[in-house]
Amino acid sequence: MITPQSNERRVLIPVRWSGGEWKVLDDSSMPKLAEGTVGELSVPASAFLNPKDTKPYLEESFAEILPALTMLWASISSNHGGPGMNELVRRGLPAKRSHENGYFMVGFLIKEPLVLRLRGTKHASLEPCPCDLPGIPQDMAVSSINQAYTRLSEQYEPQRRSHAGNVFQKVYFESTNGSFKPLEDLRFIAPALRDEQQANNRRPHH
Repeated sequence: MITPQSNERRVLIPVRWSGGEWKVLDDSSMPKLAEGTVGELSVPASAFLNPKDTKPYLEESFAEILPALTMLWASISSNHGGPGMNELVRRGLPAKRSHENGYFMVGFLIKEPLVLRLRGTKHASLEPCPCDLPGIPQDMAVSSINQAYTRLSEQYEPQRRSHAGNVFQKVYFESTNGSFKPLEDLRFIAPALRDEQQANNRRPHH
């Protein structure tokens, strides 16, 4: 199976449904693709002959993936003109060595439970979550993990051209065995967490 990488260039093939199969919109031949290639087909919801068939693709639900007051860790490069890890530790700020060369991690605290929005077959997304950023001025309050990562990058990677990043890959949590794992890992177990939370909510309380 050929699974695309998140940063890989994508090619859009315009198609139409005709005679029980997908055909290229201009009636040219479909290009030859590698066996097992995985892609995504985007169609309007109104195209479904049975509207109920859209449910598994569009249904939204929520899963709490981390409790309030969990410390998360942003991956920071030491090569972009900011203070290094040792300097942050000297200031009493939470910082740890990363397994990646030239990187370390800066800690920040989530003030509310971190919730993942599951969106049918689309990639799950993080809900807003206020965060405390040690060492960042208090008037720079942030309301999401994305904002937290951007503020920390601006502070500790001042020479970066862009301070945005994929927080599912750039922000880590500490697992029960003490290892650090990216938030991306929680995407895979979120459906199971959601089902467990929904089951707990249905149980009678005594």
